[in-house]
Amino acid sequence: MCMCAAGYTGTTCGTGACAVDSDCEYGGTCDLTTLMCMCAAGYTGTTCGTGACAVDSDCEYGGTCDLTTLMCMCATGYTGTTCGTGACAVDSDCEYGGTCDLTTLMCMCATGYTGTTCGTGACAVDSDCEYGGTCDLTTLMCMCATGYTGTTCGTGACAVDSDCEYGGTCDLTTLMCMCAAGYSGTTCGTGACAVDSDCEYGGTCDLTTLMCMCATGYTGTTCGTGACAVDSDCEYGGTCDLTTLMCMCATGYTGTTCGTGACTVDSDCEYGGTCDLTTLMCMCATGYTGTTCGTGACAVDSDCEYGGTCDLTTLMCMCAAGYTGTTCGTGACAVDSDCEYGVTCDLTTLMCMCAAGYTGTTCGTGACAVDSDCEYGGTCDLTTLMCMCATGYTGTTCGTGACAVDSDCEYGGTCDLTTLMCMCATGYTGTTCGTGISDTTTKATIGPTSQAPTSGISDRTTEATIEPSSQAPLSVLSTLAIIGIYGGSVLLIVLIVLIVLVVVLICGLKKRPPPRKVNPSTDQAEVHDNPTYVDA
Repeated sequence: MCMCAAGYTGTTCGTGACAVDSDCEYGGTCDLTTLMCMCAAGYTGTTCGTGACAVDSDCEYGGTCDLTTLMCMCATGYTGTTCGTGACAVDSDCEYGGTCDLTTLMCMCATGYTGTTCGTGACAVDSDCEYGGTCDLTTLMCMCATGYTGTTCGTGACAVDSDCEYGGTCDLTTLMCMCAAGYSGTTCGTGACAVDSDCEYGGTCDLTTLMCMCATGYTGTTCGTGACAVDSDCEYGGTCDLTTLMCMCATGYTGTTCGTGACTVDSDCEYGGTCDLTTLMCMCATGYTGTTCGTGACAVDSDCEYGGTCDLTTLMCMCAAGYTGTTCGTGACAVDSDCEYGVTCDLTTLMCMCAAGYTGTTCGTGACAVDSDCEYGGTCDLTTLMCMCATGYTGTTCGTGACAVDSDCEYGGTCDLTTLMCMCATGYTGTTCGTGISDTTTKATIGPTSQAPTSGISDRTTEATIEPSSQAPLSVLSTLAIIGIYGGSVLLIVLIVLIVLVVVLICGLKKRPPPRKVNPSTDQAEVHDNPTYVDA
């Protein structure tokens, strides 16, 4: 079976939508090649039977549906198949400053303009404008002659006599007022004056008499004579304003000719200011300004920087520690180089962030200035102002020793509260006596015999004893003691070997009774314990 393309039917798909034009609705024509209907504009469907609308609501912006033609009948100003196209889509579609109403797609015309796109102005040629007005062909607006107004210049100065003031009459041909003697103006409202502005230099118009009432310092019919004509008419450095004919007084001076200053006596000046009787000006105390010195550095705390507070009695800023200046705006530093000894400037607070051991606004105070600032023999490094502590001491001023109480010293040592150094018990050394000292004892037993030659060595105990000098440093004594002990030990061993050899030789030559038993308590050669040395 044949699967027919859209619009075709029949066993072999040979039947199209039309065979003749009359098969196509609403003016459509039959394409005899394709057997398809070619629909007229606005119609669709296989046989062109679908129009733009079926009911009124299918047509936009108030259009109605013609049920005979199935076409939308658009309201004035709208076009398009469903009337969806209005006079405008954007403001630029409207002429002469009109704007597009995006709800209605209609142009909202500026005053004086009409038409779908506001293209019709008040005039097209001069004759469209009345009373001598001319047409501006760029704007299509009438340019009215003096005294006339209105879209086409049709409104004159008057329409009836009552429109003209002070007895003037209306010329109905020209719509202009014919003024009585002494008056002028469009409506004859100008006498010597009609409004205050007709009077010079701030004078006011008396509307009953139309005469000028002059401001202080001015005279004349229209108040045209002022307080001065040249600078010398003004006192205390004032100058004459040739436009106003008034004296322009120097700061702090007032009066018609600038003869009044800020003060005449000291009490006219605030916060301790004094009055200069030559210039009549207040000489303000430091930190105060203003004509009478009434303005201080602050009025509220927020006028003072970096936590300063405002003294409402003096109007002066009371600065937080480290800050100066009228409003406390100057800190200890602005750049790192303002801070001493390699510290940095905190640019938020303008304060120096001092390194450990330094104090002061700019970190210029160290731990010491002279050696005496350092305790227990420490010395002051004048480059860094830091204490160089003696061995065993620490702390900013070397005030911390090895101990503060006996319990800081180990193995029974005691704390010397004068030097803060540990005095170690016998046999111990080290800063806190934590190091023990090994005992070094040399013992030798020599059996006496009648045949034994005497060699100058006593059969009593041989001792090597090193007594520390109370004046020598303990560390030196310790070293000497060790050297003495080891050296003495070596010498003693050599002597013992020699003695043994002599004894053996004698025993071989002569018979001797068995050697007597040595009594340890009397005959043993014993070397006393070594003394204890304590490192400083």
